[in-house]
Amino acid sequence: DIAKALVAGADRRQEQRRGGHMRRLLIPCALLVLCVSLAAGAAQAGGRAEAVTLDVTDPDGVASVVGSFDPPIDILVNNAGISIRKPPHVLDIAEWNSVIATNLTSAFLCSQAVHPAMKAAGGGSIVNIASINGHRALFLCSLYASTKAAVISMSKELAVELAPHNIRVNSVSPGLIPNMNQRFDWLMSNLNEPFASQVRTEFEAKLEASGAN
Repeated sequence: DIAKALVAGADRRQEQRRGGHMRRLLIPCALLVLCVSLAAGAAQAGGRAEAVTLDVTDPDGVASVVGSFDPPIDILVNNAGISIRKPPHVLDIAEWNSVIATNLTSAFLCSQAVHPAMKAAGGGSIVNIASINGHRALFLCSLYASTKAAVISMSKELAVELAPHNIRVNSVSPGLIPNMNQRFDWLMSNLNEPFASQVRTEFEAKLEASGAN
C-alpha cells in the first residue's frame, strides 16, 4: 500500500517573497505527498508530490481540497505558521487574529476535515508542528508562543478524543532552525555576550560557506 500524506503549510518561500506580511491568503500552501510504501517492493512503487495552493484558514477551502482525494489522506501534518515579532503592547487585533488563524485555527480545520475519512478507514495519524516557544518564553514572541502553546494543548485533547477511532495525534516542538536566506539579528540582539557573538560568528561563517546572501 502507498500512504497518502497531506502537509499543510509546506512552502514558506511564499511568505518570504511577500516580505512576511500577514495576508492569510498569501501564506499557506498545501503539499500532497504520496509516500513510499512500507510494504515489500515499495521502492518500485515510487511516489510523487503535488502542490496545491490553499488558504488553510478557510473551512470550505480546506474541506474541498481534503475531500477531493481518493483514496483519502492517511497522514496529516499541520505545519502552517507565521509570526509577528513585536512587543505585546504594540500588537493590534488584526495581527493577533491573523497569526491565531494561521497557526492554530488552520491546524484545527485540517484535523477536522480529515477526521471522517480517517475514521472510516480505521485510523490515521495527525502531526501538529508546534515550537519550543510553546514551552518557554522568548523575547518578542508573545503572540507566536501563545499560538504554539495552544497547538500543544489542542494536540493532547485531540489525541484523547480521536484515540477511539485509532487516529494518533502528536505534536512536535522544534527549536530555532536558522534559514540560510535570513539573518536573525532580532534574536542576537537579545542574547547575552559572549554567547551572542559566538552564535553570530558561527552563523555568518555558515552563510559565507553556503554562498547565501
